[in-house]
Amino acid sequence: DLPCDVATSICRSNVTICSGVGLFFRISKLLSKPISINSLGTKRAGQVNWLLGVNYGFLRAKPLGQNLLTLMSPWPWYIAELVAAGISFVLLYYLPFALMDGIRRYRKNAY
Repeated sequence: DLPCDVATSICRSNVTICSGVGLFFRISKLLSKPISINSLGTKRAGQVNWLLGVNYGFLRAKPLGQNLLTLMSPWPWYIAELVAAGISFVLLYYLPFALMDGIRRYRKNAY
């Protein structure tokens, strides 16, 4: 377990990074181009990793210890597997909403 101040610091830094990336996309008007968001986001994360010598998003190496990434392929192939897993989870989480929308459309058209 992490001490409260360390956990708070990690949370703040992640929120700051994500907010900065979101603000960058908002200012540069890239929100309407999903392909450029993905490639530019990965490029920026790679640049930040290189400049600061960090491993944000696990783009440089797998984390230490036993975790889900230890089951995946070696670097850099596990990055594609992470993307596939992320897309799968998003689709899985969206599935109940898609089903409800379909049921509502069906009921609306049935009457």
